[in-house]
Amino acid sequence: MTWFLDMDTNSMMDAGDHVRAVGWLSSEHPFTQGEVPAGFLARLREFAEKWGDSTDALGWGLALGWHDCELCDQSMASGNFGVPSGELLFIAPEMVPHYVEAHHYRPPDEFIAAVMSSPMPGTDEYRTAVEPFRRLHEQYRKRQHQQRIADAGRRAFEQGGSPKAISEAASRFFGDSSPEICERIRQSMPAS
Repeated sequence: MTWFLDMDTNSMMDAGDHVRAVGWLSSEHPFTQGEVPAGFLARLREFAEKWGDSTDALGWGLALGWHDCELCDQSMASGNFGVPSGELLFIAPEMVPHYVEAHHYRPPDEFIAAVMSSPMPGTDEYRTAVEPFRRLHEQYRKRQHQQRIADAGRRAFEQGGSPKAISEAASRFFGDSSPEICERIRQSMPAS
């Protein structure tokens, strides 16, 4: 699994000033350990179990593939979920309850408070609470797509700018060399 520092504004699913990554642990990086409040672990498990509802409400794609716990190899998970709190969205991997229980990980206090007070995924209240983050995520995905188009355009230009170079860049960056993608890449190539 990819490591992110707790409270980072980048995560596997989204990035921005509204994002706070929590629980993206790695055996190569230290993490805070300690007790958590009563009831927190049970509620956190509920969030993790409902990661699919969270993913749907936030408009995220699925993260493909299972990830083993790097700390003990005794647990695996594949989902991610969001916990809204005012203008922030905490993003955590499905495996975070395992980290808390088995490895005594203590998430940041802000995340603990958000888990305890946020509506649960799968409810109308949750969908309403995350709707602004869904819109921000759509903007993020559009920016990512535009960046990939620009990167493919630069690559095609560096390879001579021929239709073959454009098609190869489309396949490399998108796995799709349809006429629509190739045209967008052609239009994004730097002027010679």
